[in-house]
Amino acid sequence: MIGIVLGVAAAVAAPVVPVAESHSALTCDVTAHGARPDDAVADTAAVQAAVDACGEQGGKVVVPSGTYLLGQIRLRSRMELHLAPGAVLKASTDLADFPEQT
Repeated sequence: MIGIVLGVAAAVAAPVVPVAESHSALTCDVTAHGARPDDAVADTAAVQAAVDACGEQGGKVVVPSGTYLLGQIRLRSRMELHLAPGAVLKASTDLADFPEQT
């Protein structure tokens, strides 16, 4: 369960809002799509492939522990993004990995 804090004065009386449990049937592990948790090479295409696969049917994209170097990715409807403890999504410093949007 997650509490929502509306401000310092309201923190004590903040309501507790239950988080709905995931009922996603499909789980897409980014490493199964080719991502490598080594921060050496951009994993953008592999992570996007996992997002697209789960977005088609609705599902859960799982990022195991490790550091994944990413450029631009587009999240989709009907999917959840789950980062395991120790998982880091690190933005690439190469601007070419972030194409201009039209």
